[in-house]
Amino acid sequence: MTKRKNTINKYINILCLFLAVLALFTCSDRKSEIILFPESNFQKTIGDQDVRLFTLKNKNGLVCQITNYGGRVVSLRTPASLLNY
Repeated sequence: MTKRKNTINKYINILCLFLAVLALFTCSDRKSEIILFPESNFQKTIGDQDVRLFTLKNKNGLVCQITNYGGRVVSLRTPASLLNY
């Protein structure tokens, strides 16, 4: 039983170390670039209705992409603190 406990603790320690290293590499102070869907991907005709993609932006950094096919929100990006996305 003790040998099994040691093995489990060993794997938990390795997992914690991996997650800590992963957290260090994913944290960044630079502003990330917003990647939007290209409007050309939505220039199609379904049935007899032309489908388009509309991109709405405001001065506060909110970006929303909506298609006219059912009024679906395809993408919604809101800035976090300090305008990091």
